[in-house]
Amino acid sequence: MMTPEAKKALSATVRALRERLITDLSEGLESTWRLQLPLREAGLSDAATARRRRLEDALDEQARGERAARGKRSDDGLLDRLRAEVVQRAASTWLHRLVVLRMLEASGRRKPAVVTGAWKSPGYGDFRALAPALVKGDPTEGMLALLRLVFEELEQELPGLFGPQGVTELVPMGAGTLRHLLEALDDQALATCWTDDMTLGWVYQYW
Repeated sequence: MMTPEAKKALSATVRALRERLITDLSEGLESTWRLQLPLREAGLSDAATARRRRLEDALDEQARGERAARGKRSDDGLLDRLRAEVVQRAASTWLHRLVVLRMLEASGRRKPAVVTGAWKSPGYGDFRALAPALVKGDPTEGMLALLRLVFEELEQELPGLFGPQGVTELVPMGAGTLRHLLEALDDQALATCWTDDMTLGWVYQYW
């Protein structure tokens, strides 16, 4: 059962992570796809150009729908707001996926652990030994690749959370941000949260 101290720590952690994630992911989205420049001047690779175009097309389509619904032809701040909403959804998805995974690990339903212990976890240790090519030279040391594999497996059980998330998947997760996120959730002060059935509800509320 979650202790009062752990509940307080969970509240502070979730709120701090929300701010950090939204800031970092927003900056990462802009810098990765060079959104400050017109697409033709961004100097992106063909693959990156296609992904940026997918993002912009999705936002444009949503903007057209909102303008039509409101009877407006233009709204100078609409695209910026829609882009911010994409970042917020990506941030929320990352946090809630890792919280659920951490709880599954604590209950013994998910082995070997990956979030519990993070880069010192048995799951990561096994992955590092089995797939050194995915670890070498990767800024996250293979952790991002491992988590994506885990998410794909959990999609069968929890498709709403772990299934495809549309354009939010185009919001990049930086190595420093991922490390901060995993280390924050692995804090010993939160230990009693992960076996409490109410934790996910509190995370939603604190977010």
